[in-house]
This record gives sequence, C-alpha cells and structure tokens, in this order.
Amino acid sequence: MVQEENFGEEQWSDDSEEASSVQESDKDEVKQGVEIPASKNLYDVPVDWTGWTKANKVQYLVEVIQNYIQKVRSGNFDVSKSEALAALCLEAQIELTDFYAEAESYARDAKNLVEYTEGEVSEDILKESLGSSEKKLSEAALKRQATVTKKVLEAKKSMIMLEKEHKKCRYIYEMLQNAHVFFRNLGRV
Repeated sequence: MVQEENFGEEQWSDDSEEASSVQESDKDEVKQGVEIPASKNLYDVPVDWTGWTKANKVQYLVEVIQNYIQKVRSGNFDVSKSEALAALCLEAQIELTDFYAEAESYARDAKNLVEYTEGEVSEDILKESLGSSEKKLSEAALKRQATVTKKVLEAKKSMIMLEKEHKKCRYIYEMLQNAHVFFRNLGRV
C-alpha cells in the first residue's frame, strides 16, 4: 500500500525556518486550511524544497495550481503569468510520476495477490472435499466457494483501495496535463 508518501491523505507542512518565520500579515490566500504565504517566490512556490516530502510538494503544487485556476475563473488572473504556471504544471507532473508508477505497481500486485489467494483457497476447499464422502466439486463451484471466503474478500478489498489510489493519481496527472495546456494557450492569447 502507499504509505506516508500518499499525498491525498497527508497534510503538507514545511519544517524549514522560512515557513515558520512567515507572519500572519504575509498570508494572502487561505484555501481549505492551506496557507499560501505571499513571501514565497514566483506564484507562491518555494525555490528551495528542502524539508518537504515529495508528497507535501505534490499536494502544495496541485493546490497552488487550483488557486490560479479559480483566479482565472473569477477574472482576477494576470495573463503574463501563464507560461510560468504552465511550467509549474509540468513540475507537478514530474513530481507526481513517482506516485503514479508506485500506485500502478501496487494495484497490479494486489490483483495478482487476489488471484493467488483465490487459487490457494480453492485448493484448500478441494482438499477438504476429497477427504469427505461428497461428490467431487466442479471448478466453477470451487471458484464460487473461494470468492466468498474472508481471506479472498479481504484481498479484494485491499485491491480495490489500491486501484482507487492508482486512479486518483492518474486523474490528478491528467488534470495537471490539461492545466498545462490551458495555461500555455492562455499565454498565447
């Protein structure tokens, strides 16, 4: 499973001295509990990411991009910033790539684990049925019985959660791709 690098469930924080020295008056935007200080460089994005986890960085970049999309929608956007925001979208995509690949790998592994678990449970059921005086179970009956066992259901639940995380990464990646094209085209207007 995606552990602490899970950007969707983790609050971002910056442990650097710069973040702790930002005064209340320096904050120009607050969105969903995320404070974006005005003292940061270009588009409220730090130049130095030391002290940030990759998950925090991705989450922060996505939230900054969302803020600027809202500014475009409300008509409070400076078009001269478009090219830099397009580049910021690319940077976020690059950072997200690791999460995306990892989530895809975990989802594939979980699917293989479900198939393995079903086979293992089916084999156990077959061994039990051979020892009893019952008729030999068909392959379909074995599969049906195996799919309702607690062990297989837990493996499937885990697989669903990992596939959900993979899809979430893919959707965010595609959103960043579209935002990149949007800001690039907005700069050409």
